Amino acid sequence: MTYHPDLAAAHLGGASLAEGEAIERPALRSLHEAATPKQRRNLRLDWHETTRAVASVVGALPASDVLVNRAFPSEGAKVSAAAEAYRRAGVARYFLHVPQDSESTAPAGFTKARPWQKFLRLRGA
Repeated sequence: MTYHPDLAAAHLGGASLAEGEAIERPALRSLHEAATPKQRRNLRLDWHETTRAVASVVGALPASDVLVNRAFPSEGAKVSAAAEAYRRAGVARYFLHVPQDSESTAPAGFTKARPWQKFLRLRGA
């Protein structure tokens, strides 16, 4: 299990990491919505959304492919619920985007993995 800490608000030209994730979540959801029922079955594709978290689960991908196996919990959400969804789907590695204002240490049972960078384009550029 891996997690991605958004450690700083990091406003760059008026854009923040949270704004970037607000774009990423619907884009990821559209991938799920575009899949046919057969593709959903074959890929073991599942989308979990609550008032406190969003998780994209694709159970049929190799462990090295973590880009679509990602969860975005909000502050106060229980990361154990996301972990359980991935466990049930047989997904060993996924990204957990920890909210910016949470602790910078790994939640219990999670470890930091490879670094992740986001590049934001300045507004008006």
